Amino acid sequence: LLIEDSEPSKRHHIFNMLQLIGVIGGLFAPIGGWMVSEWTLIPAVRIMYIIAGVSMTLMFIGRNYSTYDTVIGKRKKADYKIMDWTVMIKEYTTVLRVIFSNLPLLLIFCVYIMFQFQLTIKNTFLSLYLVRILHFQDAFIAIFPAVTSMAMLLLMMFVVPKLNHERLNQYKIGRA
Repeated sequence: LLIEDSEPSKRHHIFNMLQLIGVIGGLFAPIGGWMVSEWTLIPAVRIMYIIAGVSMTLMFIGRNYSTYDTVIGKRKKADYKIMDWTVMIKEYTTVLRVIFSNLPLLLIFCVYIMFQFQLTIKNTFLSLYLVRILHFQDAFIAIFPAVTSMAMLLLMMFVVPKLNHERLNQYKIGRA
């Protein structure tokens, strides 16, 4: 919603700010570890769920009253009102044909799927592995997201700004 109606020259700044907010959020993970060490796992998780529920409810209410439908959103709604389901299926089929006929795009698509798969597996089972197999303390595993966020923050501050958009083709591995 923030990006769609913005000027194209400002979109990367908005996207960067959203990324930064997400990365900074990971820096607060050790607070969850502290809560687990202070009150044990079940009460700490209950408290975190209450905090999450309250903050998400406030976010939903704020978003509902402060946002509006973008120009692109209004156009898509109008298109879908007059569009037949068979036309939509044909559009999706065309997109799938383009993906499967373009080898570099298919490779990117497959890598993205594998990345999301490993991310899901890691987020689901890494904590269990660290606690049950490597015998880390429950509270200590909250340090890992903070370390990851700190590394990403440092990369965003010191490495990404040095990447020159005019030399973008030199950074690519292959040509699409």
